Amino acid sequence: MIKMENISKVYNSGVVETKALEQVSFEIKKGEFVAVIGRSGCGKSTLLNILGGMDTATEGSYLFDDICVNQLRGSSLAQFRNKKIGFVFQGFYLVAEMSAEENVALPLGYAKVGKKERKQRALELLKAVGLEEKAKNRPFELSGGEQQRVAIARAIANEPSVLLADEPTGNLDEENSKMVMELLQDLHKKGLTIIMVTHDMELAKKAERIIQIKDGKIIKDE
Repeated sequence: MIKMENISKVYNSGVVETKALEQVSFEIKKGEFVAVIGRSGCGKSTLLNILGGMDTATEGSYLFDDICVNQLRGSSLAQFRNKKIGFVFQGFYLVAEMSAEENVALPLGYAKVGKKERKQRALELLKAVGLEEKAKNRPFELSGGEQQRVAIARAIANEPSVLLADEPTGNLDEENSKMVMELLQDLHKKGLTIIMVTHDMELAKKAERIIQIKDGKIIKDE
């Protein structure tokens, strides 16, 4: 499904040149659950951003189902992100003025799904993550764990090929972290490909494969 070859990313401020990634290569098969680990600043979030089409590599090749992602621009890139990729972040990023149902339905609107179908799909997803009764609640009325479950429901609304999770339990207590990880594992069992960035080795062990990054390079892949 995913093939990255010799991916490098260099940030140049005009004064200092910083190598975030250096000659990174790997493949990910459909249905895998992969954890990307490493210390803060090692390049793992940069890698996730490139995988999600939110950043572009300085050099190298990124193929997704034979689509050359690093050549996509504008509406083609936006369409790729909306249809192929689901995003879950540490900070939830729910729209404060919207209910849980409206937040989940948001990407469906971008995909031009009809209003009635959006509502039905959003409620089905909230039920799937155990939050059907919270459909009308706004984010400030939800716990951190509940907000993250809403964010996951939103991320899978358009049935993406891959779910990218950047420190998905980083803002959660132990109980809610366990609940979110169980939800991710359940999605994986249903066939969803998941790539999760974390610095927590215990969480990483719940994936079936671990890629370790240090100083922008892959030092372990097993």
